[in-house]
Amino acid sequence: MKIEVGSVINELRIKQNLTREELAKDICEPNALSDYERSITSPTIDELALLQINLKLTCRISSLPKMNRSIIT
Repeated sequence: MKIEVGSVINELRIKQNLTREELAKDICEPNALSDYERSITSPTIDELALLQINLKLTCRISSLPKMNRSIIT
């Protein structure tokens, strides 16, 4: 199963009126977040977990099926 997390991150960030700088703070560079949102690159599982916290999501990364979770696109 392919998960398009970039577009989901972008949509949630915009709905919450967050800038890339605000969401990326202490996680990654805003340019990296832009690349994630455009599916040019993928966040690490650790970055994804931190983005989840900043976006106030209740879904837990650990609930994803066991797979190579280092890259989720």
